[in-house]
Amino acid sequence: MQPILKFTTYLILLVMIISISCKKERHVKMLPVANAGTDQTITLPKDSVLLDGSASTDPDGTITSYKWTKISGPVSSNIINPTSSKTSIKSLVMGVYKFELTVTDNGGLSAKDTVQIMVDNPAINQPPVANAGVDQTITLPVNSVTLDGSKSSDPENKIISYKWTAIPVHYASIANANAAQAKVSNLIQGIHLFELKVTDHGGLIAKDTVIVTVLSNFGACNEDSILIVKGIATLTPIGTLSQARYVQAATAADKLVFAGGLVEGGPGQPTAITNRVDIYNLSTKTWSTAKLSEPRNGLKSITVGNKIVFASGEWSGNNVPKSIEIYDAALNTWSSVVLSSPLYNSPVLVSANNKVFITGANYLQNGGISTKSDIYDAATNALSTVQLSQARFEPSATANGNKVFFAGGYQNTDRDDNPIDFTARVDICDALTNTWTTAELSEARFGMAAASIANKIIFAGGYGSGKASNRVDIYDVSTNTWTTASLSEPRSNAVVAAVGNKLLFAGGYSNSGQSAKVDIYDATTNSWSVANLSQHRQISSAVTLGNKVLFFTSYYGFRNSNIIDIYDAASNT
Repeated sequence: MQPILKFTTYLILLVMIISISCKKERHVKMLPVANAGTDQTITLPKDSVLLDGSASTDPDGTITSYKWTKISGPVSSNIINPTSSKTSIKSLVMGVYKFELTVTDNGGLSAKDTVQIMVDNPAINQPPVANAGVDQTITLPVNSVTLDGSKSSDPENKIISYKWTAIPVHYASIANANAAQAKVSNLIQGIHLFELKVTDHGGLIAKDTVIVTVLSNFGACNEDSILIVKGIATLTPIGTLSQARYVQAATAADKLVFAGGLVEGGPGQPTAITNRVDIYNLSTKTWSTAKLSEPRNGLKSITVGNKIVFASGEWSGNNVPKSIEIYDAALNTWSSVVLSSPLYNSPVLVSANNKVFITGANYLQNGGISTKSDIYDAATNALSTVQLSQARFEPSATANGNKVFFAGGYQNTDRDDNPIDFTARVDICDALTNTWTTAELSEARFGMAAASIANKIIFAGGYGSGKASNRVDIYDVSTNTWTTASLSEPRSNAVVAAVGNKLLFAGGYSNSGQSAKVDIYDATTNSWSVANLSQHRQISSAVTLGNKVLFFTSYYGFRNSNIIDIYDAASNT
């Protein structure tokens, strides 16, 4: 081969080798492709999903590692195998989560992809609506009725149980008490209330009551012996007290307790105050007697668990009551605790956190009234005291949760013993921390109806500056704010009752006499409406049974009244 040809051949080979070598130097390693899977949606109570990154690929090699991490969403979650191509995610809560998958190939290159997991709230179960049927009236000898709750309903159409009970439990027999329709037998003359409880598939409960009135088959009756309810009905007697007297009742557990009272004297004899106690056991329908530590009339009482605390009352002779009486209905035992100061006959009792606050009329030894409030602890049976910001008679009191409120009152009386020097002060105690704060009502007064519902404290009406007031002060516990409203007419000493989400302020004394008004506060809508009693009269007490409130009358004009007004919250009638 000639030298020139040989050189040319070597040159061509060299160029080819260099070219091939350069091509190898210019080769680029390709990235892997991460695939975190499709987005998912689940609904609680399911709280886990499976993440699948196995569709991830590498065009020019193999994937050697996987890594799952959460990049957004609620705190609650648990990645079971974060370095596996597939992993379960558990402990999810309602919200939107994003999880990131990082894959790495055999060349050390990485790629990422994200997947979204949406966790929905389950459909909210709506409560059922109980319907115990219309009130019924029968006349003896007919002594049975059929109770009909078949018109009860549930938004999801899933009522799973019915239960009928008598209020209170008595001798009337209920057949098919766990069915929509039940037959009640052995009824006697009087007013009988039956409660229907319905339960839906989600465990939510609703209740309603129905009144069955059984009339006597006798002809005309003595008006004074009939207790009229919307024109009809009589109450069923349960027995006779061991001593005839004017007395108030209190209840705890299954006991009905009549303590102390005023006994009428014979001809030419004065009335006397007694220490007699009559106790009726609602379960066994038996009576027993006991004695207070001293004679008292008009005792104030409050129930705490199984205990009834009796305080103050008019006293016998010159002895001002110096102690409270405690009846343990579960143990059927009595005890007494000496107070820090003797009590006048109108103390205020209110309970929170298993404690009873007793205040409003403590006498000082040297005259005047004390700023002290005695606090009885029902759990330890011990007494402690605290100083209120201001001494006064007859503040209105109520409680909400752990907080106790003492509002208004008066500080002195004139020569005719009429209240004067009204106050607007509110003392607020946190019974859990035993700390006190103060506030002011929009108007100084006493004789207000005090109540608590939902997160609201309400002081309605009252008397101040020589006239009744229509002012309503409302305290929102959750926001710590005060607002005002107005009753339909000025009045003091109204009786308040709670039913469902409503408060009813009934009767009382207006500037023109006894009132027939009932102001209704709806805590759900924060609105007011007005109804009327059947007569102008003083309401003595109110009892809530299911969806109904019974208003009892103590006095009408210059004679006793025998009328009961019934309010049905379900139908607002």
